[in-house]
Amino acid sequence: MALEDCPIGIAIVDVQTGQRLFANRALVGILEAGSVAELLSSEIHETWASREDFKQFSRYFYDGEHLINIETERLTLTGRPIWVLMNTQDVEFQGRPTRLIWHIDISERKAAEAAALASQEELNSQIAELRDREERLEEQAMTLVNLAEDHAEMSVELQRLNQNKDKIFSIIAHDLRSPFNALLGFTELLSAGAETMEREDLADYSASVHEAAQQAFKLMENLLHWSRLQMDRVSVEIVDLDLGQAVHANVNLLAPVAAKKGVELVGETGQPVLAPTDGDMIDTILRNLISNAIKFTPSGGRIAVSLEQIGPDCHIRVADTGMGVEQDQLGKLMLIDQKTTSTGTAGEIGTGLGLPLCAELIVKLGGNLTLESEPGEGMTATLILPSIDATKSENDSDQFQN
Repeated sequence: MALEDCPIGIAIVDVQTGQRLFANRALVGILEAGSVAELLSSEIHETWASREDFKQFSRYFYDGEHLINIETERLTLTGRPIWVLMNTQDVEFQGRPTRLIWHIDISERKAAEAAALASQEELNSQIAELRDREERLEEQAMTLVNLAEDHAEMSVELQRLNQNKDKIFSIIAHDLRSPFNALLGFTELLSAGAETMEREDLADYSASVHEAAQQAFKLMENLLHWSRLQMDRVSVEIVDLDLGQAVHANVNLLAPVAAKKGVELVGETGQPVLAPTDGDMIDTILRNLISNAIKFTPSGGRIAVSLEQIGPDCHIRVADTGMGVEQDQLGKLMLIDQKTTSTGTAGEIGTGLGLPLCAELIVKLGGNLTLESEPGEGMTATLILPSIDATKSENDSDQFQN
């Protein structure tokens, strides 16, 4: 087949001058020249889209290196950009050294590749967008799950607060009314019969008024402590407290109450035991535990308040020989939302607020309260606090690590 009729665009270029000496009809069509003569009269660099690409082509051409399947962007003589696949080989033409350059128009393939690449990029973009959307949906789902969990926790907490509120209203409506009814009744009798009443009756009524006032005061004090705990308004002032002194002070304070009921109340402490704690809170806890023991211990019974250090902890035990409690009821005694109030051995009326208050106070102090009991065998309430030695060792360890 003659070069003129070859379907591949062919040009023969002089190695020394770089001028086209021959071009076939296929190349005229590829480069959109009006004729072979027009193409041969044009400069080669006019048909290159990039000056840098033409310089590189020239270096290859004049250094004698061949182009093998080189894809490059070219320009037609009309200025339209096209893509051409080029190969070169040495030939002799008209008795001088020349180089034959094969041209194949690959514009359609490059356009298809560009379209495919654009489609792939669009697809990748869509995939990335879908993945991002999935991640956002997962985050939203996790947020909804967390909100649902928070809502559930808040519902439980709201239920607890409502139960506590109902308990407070019950105490105010019923338990607080009883001592005030007694106060009103006895003071009315005293007021009406002050001039004619026998001295012995007057002393009995006065004692009853004092007892009712003490009961009301104790109830109001516990209500105040408990409400402040619920509002998180209790300030804790930690000092190095001698627990033995606290035990004896509260035993001495409540010994007359126990003696009046015929109950022996003793404090059993040995070596001094120090604990970093809040003295007022410890007094409140001990008063409630001892008062509770007096309430449920019959005449002739005994209450021992003991203190000892066991390892890193301080143990204060309030053990009585009273009525005792069933095992399945022990846990409920420290829950305010459980109705556990019962009448004492001498008909004393309680509120059920003392032990829950003690449990919450001891948690504030970093300690623990445990109850042990058997029906008819009494109860032992154990107050557990970290000792000052344990706290010092922990602080020393933290300083060493720091």
